[in-house]
Amino acid sequence: MAEGDMEWAVHEALAAVGLSVALVDGQEPFRVRWANAAFARELGAVGAAIEGQPLLALMGCADAGASAVLERVHAEGSTSLVLARGEGRHRRERELILLPVPGPSRERAVLVLVRDVTEREQARGRLEAENFRLAQLATITRQLLSLEPPRVLDAAVGAACSISNGPTAIYLVGPGGEVRRTATAGMSIDLADLMPLVLRPGQLPLFARALESGERQSVPYAPTLPADERTLLRDAAARWLVVTPIRGRQGIIGALVTLWRQRMPGEALPFIDLIAGQIGIAVEHAREYRAANDERARLELILAQIPDAVLIADAAGQLERTNAAGRRLLGLGPGDALPSLDALQATITWRRPDGRLSADGEQPLARALHGNPSTGLAHLSTKGSRDERWFQSTAAPLRDHEGTVVGMIGVLTDITEVRQVQERLQLLVDATFVLTLPNYTTALEEVARLAVRSFADWCAVDILEDSGVRRLPVAHADPAVLTATERPNDPDFLAALDLRSCMTAPITARGQTLGVMHFAAAQSGRRYERADLAVAEVLAWRAALAIDRERLYEEAREANRRMDEFLAVVSHELRTPLAPLLTWAEILRRRPDEQHAAQAADVIERNVRMLRGLISELLDLASITGGKMRLERARYDFTDLVRRPFEDMGPQVAEKAIALEFRPATEPLPVEADAGRVQQVVTNLISNALKFTPAGGTITVVTEEASGAACLRVRDT
Repeated sequence: MAEGDMEWAVHEALAAVGLSVALVDGQEPFRVRWANAAFARELGAVGAAIEGQPLLALMGCADAGASAVLERVHAEGSTSLVLARGEGRHRRERELILLPVPGPSRERAVLVLVRDVTEREQARGRLEAENFRLAQLATITRQLLSLEPPRVLDAAVGAACSISNGPTAIYLVGPGGEVRRTATAGMSIDLADLMPLVLRPGQLPLFARALESGERQSVPYAPTLPADERTLLRDAAARWLVVTPIRGRQGIIGALVTLWRQRMPGEALPFIDLIAGQIGIAVEHAREYRAANDERARLELILAQIPDAVLIADAAGQLERTNAAGRRLLGLGPGDALPSLDALQATITWRRPDGRLSADGEQPLARALHGNPSTGLAHLSTKGSRDERWFQSTAAPLRDHEGTVVGMIGVLTDITEVRQVQERLQLLVDATFVLTLPNYTTALEEVARLAVRSFADWCAVDILEDSGVRRLPVAHADPAVLTATERPNDPDFLAALDLRSCMTAPITARGQTLGVMHFAAAQSGRRYERADLAVAEVLAWRAALAIDRERLYEEAREANRRMDEFLAVVSHELRTPLAPLLTWAEILRRRPDEQHAAQAADVIERNVRMLRGLISELLDLASITGGKMRLERARYDFTDLVRRPFEDMGPQVAEKAIALEFRPATEPLPVEADAGRVQQVVTNLISNALKFTPAGGTITVVTEEASGAACLRVRDT
């Protein structure tokens, strides 16, 4: 077939097919050489009007990029491009498949196949929009994992703004019912007044209807809209106002406000609903997370404020949580790892409530892991330290909603001070009983032994006696140290005691110090406190009562003995003048003559005076003992006061053939005194001298001045 015939046959074939086909120049402006009827119909023109016209002008495309594609067809080979024409519903999109037709450079052509791909492109656009919206939702979902409301709200409002192509805001209802704006996107300063931080009652009625109904509300721009909504749409250059409620578990918690600049929100609204749902989930989760954090913080605060040690372990016995008191009990720092319950055996000795040691495997905390609540005593001794503590332990199992034991909680209350108080009280009770023993020395030795059981490492008691200080046997558990305490002058005394803390309490009764009690802590490492000092003082006070009681008893016995001696002497002295009275009474009965009567009168008078003197002295002694002695002071010459009793004693002295000599002072001796008491003293002195002076002796009474004072001297030979 000739070449011309072949070309004509191809043309006829292309004209007959249903494809829109045209042959255009291979150079700009790419004029149409030939087109079939389908091509003409596609463009809405007859064939005569198409041939010779630039292809891109016919397609309504002035894009330089399309021209460049046509230029490169012969160099790069077959290709395609999509050209769009029209707007909105009248928009048409056509795909041009470009095939190079070989020939001389000036005769090169491009075979163009045209097909309408409007529906395909619209579907692709919808798919891309769908993918974009899904990507926005994915972004919000990723932010949900952060549990940070600001980040979630910013992502959500940004996604809604991208989908609506207009300003967007999120409003949430606060605890007090106020509606507050929490996030915005695409919002200008001018719109801030129309969408304020806090919505006033009655502002944006569409928002109120959405909150009340719980359904999405939307309105297009219209002159009949409320003024604030109309102004908002106008200033935002938007066509639609849409308010989508944000729903939580308990109801509506806010709304998503979007301004749409496209004609109809259409199929994008379901995505806005999804975004609102994501916001609701985020806000609920954030509130729950915040509430959980607040609750956790409150629990931590409660744990921190509890003075007792709180230990919480899992089902395997591994401690998971404790408070500051628990870490102090375990000797752990703030960042140290918590041990297991089994590791506590190294420092804690467990005892039953009755004080007996717990058997192996009976740790109260571990028993709680088997579902058995338990109580007990814990004795804690820190390694490398002499400090010992006692705790009351209480443990209970932790169960889940199905009743399965998932752990345990234990509380250890420090009862060290309570035990110390109990031990102090018991010591005082025991010491009070011991101090009732009749021998206070034996009682104090036993008190010292009681003290070293729970109160001191050693105890010594020093008693003040007339001969000096007497130390009672020292109580101590170590005999070697006990020997050192018996030798206080030993140079190694203090080193042997190894004192850490000591107390000394005076044993005092009725203002008199009777001794001291010494208490010392050494090997135990105990540090005495004010309460310990009070106990020591009470012990010393009770010891003083015991000592004073026994000494008073001895003094009372001695007083009774002296009273017996005194009564014996008084009886003898009273009987002495009575004997002559009885004798002369019998003589007068037998010989009642004047001679014997005169002599009897002298004897009777003398002995009656003696009796009166004895009775006066007894009365004076009673007055002095009872503190009732009264002195009647007056001014006298001391020599005159002495002269009268001197003269009165003259007859008695003469009867014994004893000379009585008086040597008065040459000068007056003025004194202020009770005359009767002074004369009584002078009489007693002369009488005493009379008793011890033999017959023929001399009693000399002298008054004189000595160092500015009146002086009386009575001398017998």
